[in-house]
Amino acid sequence: RPLKEIISPMVTLTACFNMAEATKSKAEVLSAGMNVSYLLDVDPVRQRSRAFYNDTNKGARRLLSTVELRKERTCFNHSVYMTQCVIDTLSPIIIQLVFSQSESQQEGLIAILNTDSPTQAVVEVPFEKNCKENETCLAELEVDFNFITSTLLVVDQSYFNVTIRLSNHGDDSFNTSLTLLYPPGLSFSMMHLLKSTRRTVFSCGGLEGEMDRTTCSVSLPVYRSKTTAVFTSKFHILNTYDWKDTMEMTVIGLSDNGNSTNSSLTRTIPVQFAVDLVAKALPQDSTTYMNFTLEDTSPKRLVNVYEVENLGFKSVPITVTFTFPTKLEHKFEMKDYQISVLQNHTQCGKVINSTTEYCSPEKYCKSIECESFLLEKFLTVTFVLSGNVSFKDLDQHARRLSLPKKFTGDRETVHFISFVKLSYDKKRYVQTASDPRDNSSSFHQTQIDVQAELIIPPHRNLIIGTGVGVGLFLLIVITMSMYMLGCFKRKSPVDSAQEDEKEGEQREQELQPESRAVESNLLLDESQTENNGFPISEVVGEGPEEKQDVSVRSRLME
Repeated sequence: RPLKEIISPMVTLTACFNMAEATKSKAEVLSAGMNVSYLLDVDPVRQRSRAFYNDTNKGARRLLSTVELRKERTCFNHSVYMTQCVIDTLSPIIIQLVFSQSESQQEGLIAILNTDSPTQAVVEVPFEKNCKENETCLAELEVDFNFITSTLLVVDQSYFNVTIRLSNHGDDSFNTSLTLLYPPGLSFSMMHLLKSTRRTVFSCGGLEGEMDRTTCSVSLPVYRSKTTAVFTSKFHILNTYDWKDTMEMTVIGLSDNGNSTNSSLTRTIPVQFAVDLVAKALPQDSTTYMNFTLEDTSPKRLVNVYEVENLGFKSVPITVTFTFPTKLEHKFEMKDYQISVLQNHTQCGKVINSTTEYCSPEKYCKSIECESFLLEKFLTVTFVLSGNVSFKDLDQHARRLSLPKKFTGDRETVHFISFVKLSYDKKRYVQTASDPRDNSSSFHQTQIDVQAELIIPPHRNLIIGTGVGVGLFLLIVITMSMYMLGCFKRKSPVDSAQEDEKEGEQREQELQPESRAVESNLLLDESQTENNGFPISEVVGEGPEEKQDVSVRSRLME
């Protein structure tokens, strides 16, 4: 539950009327008296009054009363109430009284209010001041502020933040304010309270037409003694403003107290511009492969095309440098090299020797630096590196090949890599990336790799000569082998007859087992026929055996 608000009587108001006759008349006229109505209004010019006449109704800011005046001086007392928590304790409370003669004047009385008499009165009731010495409060304001970032980075649709601390080491400070002075390239957006030692309210605004100043009132009307408050101010950065190398800001703490110590502090911060520069290689428009043969040893034109582009809103002075080798392995050389700029924004002619991680001394690398020029926003500039390349003494290289490579041929590959790098003042400009994890330096350098191939075909005459020689050698070997085997000896008729006789004997020997088996089967068939199919057993003897052999031979002969 919220705490109940405490209402207390703060002052007693006394309203007095002095009555005197302006005309010479009878004495009984003045003693007859006069009725008047009067209205008491508290803080009439404020929308919400700080005081009221009823301890139960904070809206009772007006009091209407009708009284009868019979004495020369008549006074009436009224209690004025206030809450214990009042925001504005600097401005005095204004109480206004307005009166007029009442229409309910008794009959017979002729006392009339003089038309020249004043009918209203105003009184101011000041608040009591809490000062250490006498009635003069001496405030001791101290201002300190810091930039949240180390540089002011000018980015499209970006903001710049400042923390401000205001401390009062003296008496209560009345009508305290903070004044912020800054270049027109900043536009005040908002301010909020981070922390404070006691309740602090503030309001910020600027005068119409003033683009470099903002005033913030702090805890009006009184910024209490021993109070410290920390604020954060937010400014919108205008990228169209002509920024200098540094930005200066001043914060002033002011108080209406007489002879008070005001505080002022000025700080500067470096200004940097966010840029979006890109160096791109165009391999589709460049030479990426070339080959050289014994039939085509003449130099060829190598072309590498690059683009440098400004994608940001700020024009940036840049320098473009090209680095490339002029001598590589296998006596690969580049001559008549040059850099041409298609849009003629700059000239590239300064050539120096270069040594990098890729460019070892034996590669004789060269760097060509183009003159610094202003790369306008949203502009693209095209650079072309060109030169004549070749393999030096290609015929001698072919003759020095080893014997196996003369039969199989040889292929050697050389990688020619050119580099481009753009440079700018990194103290003044900062590369921005869409992804914070990206390495911004990768946007400012690139390369093109050209593959140059040396092709040496097999030695045709050597292959043909070797083939003929090897073929003749094999023919001689085969001929000698056949000769040693007697393939080339001639045969006589006697030798032929002896060979035929030997072949006949060998055939006879092979046929003897078969003829005996056939002869025995024939004799068995004849004996069965003569004895009505029954076999006849004979005594083994010389005669029948000879007869049997003769009959078998005769049958064989048949």
